[in-house]
Amino acid sequence: MIADDHPLVRDALRQTIAQDLSGAVFHEAASLPEAETVIRTIGAPDLVLLDLHMPGMRGFTGYICKSRQYTSDTCTPWYGELTYMRET
Repeated sequence: MIADDHPLVRDALRQTIAQDLSGAVFHEAASLPEAETVIRTIGAPDLVLLDLHMPGMRGFTGYICKSRQYTSDTCTPWYGELTYMRET
């Protein structure tokens, strides 16, 4: 799932990933409530690319609160142009 409030970002991510994963199925959301609706409909996706600054998120706090409902996996947040990454 690609969850970002900017359609051009979602499109660019989808196209880039599709180049290497030709059989990938993509679901998209423009806000946290929309992402939750998609997850409730399709079940937990294998991967979520989540914009921490989109509507409804409240930054990383919003992510932590919501992620516990859907997964126990480790996440790797990234900021800007991948200049900072850490495992939580």
